[in-house]
Amino acid sequence: MNDHMQPHLRVNVVEGNRLVFGDAEMRLLDAIAREGTLTDGAAALGLSYRAAWGKLRAMETNLGTRLLETTVGGSGGGSSRLTPTAQRIVAQYNAFRDAVGMYATEQFEKHFGEAVSCSKLCLEEADSDSEQPEIPASLLREAVAVSEASGELV
Repeated sequence: MNDHMQPHLRVNVVEGNRLVFGDAEMRLLDAIAREGTLTDGAAALGLSYRAAWGKLRAMETNLGTRLLETTVGGSGGGSSRLTPTAQRIVAQYNAFRDAVGMYATEQFEKHFGEAVSCSKLCLEEADSDSEQPEIPASLLREAVAVSEASGELV
């Protein structure tokens, strides 16, 4: 098990307020390309056919282009493959996503250190708390005396 923290990003591409595609949609296209059908691609990701079809249709609508070329089943079954446009979009997105991931890792290491763990991060916080200036005992005694005399908490 990995015992150090690392960034985990979810990247989406939007146009206006509309999701065009993101990590989930690209995983679906990758799975369809790998498995050869929308049904098998959806199953590989643990999605229902209906959910996968809905994601695909939304992407096609938002992009204004078809993303799959399909062959109707027969004795050998149907198949699906990405259109050349879909292949280009997936390649561009994957390159973009890799660059974002590298930048995020670089910035995480810059701000948190290379192999920071939850326990180390919390220990550093506890250590920084101990570096706070101590309140002199005489000042504490005066504060207690004032609060006892006035009956109020200081």
